Amino acid sequence: MAKKARRGQTDGELMTAAYGSIIVNDTNEKVFDCDMIESLDDTTIVDRIEINGDTVTNVASTYITTIGNTFPKGAKITGIDGDYFSAVTLGTAGAVNLVKKKPE
Repeated sequence: MAKKARRGQTDGELMTAAYGSIIVNDTNEKVFDCDMIESLDDTTIVDRIEINGDTVTNVASTYITTIGNTFPKGAKITGIDGDYFSAVTLGTAGAVNLVKKKPE
């Protein structure tokens, strides 16, 4: 029996876009509450990640060990300890899919 979906997840692993998603493919900051950042190509560079509505703190280094390096197509970043992503800024290249978090 499947576990009850939580914040867009089923069985604790599969993330679905039940509440929508948006693709970011430029270097402008995108403010969008989401549970997952998914890389859509092999040259994605993320410069900035904000969580839980905090617009001051860049937490990208918490989720990516070397900022400025690319990460591969299909890579998925999810929040730690119930955090959600509230804004993402890409670097010089790439595209990501932001999976919208469940409305509260």
